[in-house]
Amino acid sequence: MSAILETKMDHNTLHFLPFLPTRKREKGFYVKREWGNLELEITARETLNTYDLVTLLFTVKEYLKTGYKAGEINGKEIAGITINVKKLLKERGLLTKKANRLTLLNSFLRLKTIDLVFTNKQGAKNYTTYIYEIEVDKDITEIKIAANKRFIDFVTTKGILVNLERIIKYTDKEQYAILLDLYLQGTKRKKEIKSRQFLQYREKYYTQEIVKALKLDLTNMPAFKIRQVIKNTFKILNEKGIPLYTYNKIEDAWERTDINKHKIK
Repeated sequence: MSAILETKMDHNTLHFLPFLPTRKREKGFYVKREWGNLELEITARETLNTYDLVTLLFTVKEYLKTGYKAGEINGKEIAGITINVKKLLKERGLLTKKANRLTLLNSFLRLKTIDLVFTNKQGAKNYTTYIYEIEVDKDITEIKIAANKRFIDFVTTKGILVNLERIIKYTDKEQYAILLDLYLQGTKRKKEIKSRQFLQYREKYYTQEIVKALKLDLTNMPAFKIRQVIKNTFKILNEKGIPLYTYNKIEDAWERTDINKHKIK
């Protein structure tokens, strides 16, 4: 029996990371977002999408599995790891041909270009990035990553386990489903029944929260269209085994329809 593909990610990081549900890439990506008490400005060489997000998730999986070699680059603490390119592509259900290896490398290179500026309410700023350095051999069979150690430590210790097997089965037309699935998994809550602890999908999500999780706040969609996108996305997730959520107009929220059944998922 093959091992279950799992990784870790926390919901705050999923909110912050600049992954859009699109296959179209544009040069000079920039976005400003607010979450809690933080304002975040993100720049990257070009648009990042869910392919790049899955690349990051699989990379975190490797850190969880093998650990890392700690080091330092220009005074910055790094977490070093070597990625077996063909193995990672196979786990993602992709062929290991040269074109796919190059696509994966380009995804890592896009991740490397992400620069973030966090500003708190007092105006203090923190400038950071996720990947400091990348090395690759001529045939793209191994990619060495020198990642931000603070980021890797935070995600691997604070993040919630995420099911990657379901994520890689979504089609190219189900980009919103990938983002929502990951967000729902990342926001599961602990529940104890008869001294046993479970992670359970939340009972309710407010529309504003889902809008930000799906990056719909970065579009010009009218409110009715946004609700339709959310409804359709929840339906896709339900077909994959996630509880169905329906719209509560009074509270402007999405609620589990099975909650009275006390089903643990």
